[in-house]
Amino acid sequence: MAYGYGIQPAGGGRQGEQGMRRWLVRIGIALLALGVLLAALWGFSRLRGPSAEQRAALALFDQIPEPTGRNAWPLAWLLQWDVPFAELERVAAEDVARFGTLPAVGGSRSVAAERYRDLALLLADEPASCGLGESGCLAHVRSDRQAHAERLSAADPLVDRVEALVDYDYAYTLAPPTVNTPYPSLQWLSLPMTRHALWFVDGEHDRALTGSCRAIAGYRRLATNSNTLLVSMVGVGAIEGQAALLAEMLAELPASHELPSECGEALAPLQPHELGTCQAMRGEWQLGASAIAGMQADLSTAERLQTALVYDQEASDALRAS
Repeated sequence: MAYGYGIQPAGGGRQGEQGMRRWLVRIGIALLALGVLLAALWGFSRLRGPSAEQRAALALFDQIPEPTGRNAWPLAWLLQWDVPFAELERVAAEDVARFGTLPAVGGSRSVAAERYRDLALLLADEPASCGLGESGCLAHVRSDRQAHAERLSAADPLVDRVEALVDYDYAYTLAPPTVNTPYPSLQWLSLPMTRHALWFVDGEHDRALTGSCRAIAGYRRLATNSNTLLVSMVGVGAIEGQAALLAEMLAELPASHELPSECGEALAPLQPHELGTCQAMRGEWQLGASAIAGMQADLSTAERLQTALVYDQEASDALRAS
């Protein structure tokens, strides 16, 4: 049956309203059920807490072993300043005490800058040192042997300090783990490699081999025993650079040439603990925890209440650890 424009059968309006109400009731029930489900999941997650596996992972990050031996960080931090070795720890400790009061950007300059000679001024820009990630160091030095010799000779005190890093046992930053923690300037690690190549070019073969093997062994220790990922990665780069140079030198020597005793430690098979980054990741864990704490400290009271409803610090730490 056809009806006129806009005309509905009697009772059609009431039926439509009743249908609409039924749908609204259904939607309301669905939303209520969803809310109950979410509340149940929220309560369950809060009551359950981290799993046994996650707690074990958390414990691994909290159990930071005390290092033994000598810490390279004070020397690495003060590398470019002519601070006597006997005063490195004192000056580094003074800098660390100041870090908490310095501005976030551009405020991490050492007090040594005002008290000691800047050895970086002794180093000419050219010719460039061998690159840690580049091959052909011997050819690079041979291409301009005299200029390399003059550049390294003028900066001997700086090169000696960089070379001394490999005599240390670990590299743990003394600075507090914050997002503004300053890092040492490690751009000069290729200077000793260039020096070793120069020695080899000049015929001091055993001296050059000894230098490279000492560097490889030393950076194997430091890269493994560092509590910052950056220092660990730079240490691995130094190992690769020195190992490449050592291979170049051995390729030019007779197979019967006897290696210096220092090469025994350098070329020893890798141990299981050297294949991981446990110590470095523990340091990064502390850095992350400090960053989270810093963000939470800046929240308003209302923001803290809102965060408490949706953010569980222990559960989040457990997820990060696992």
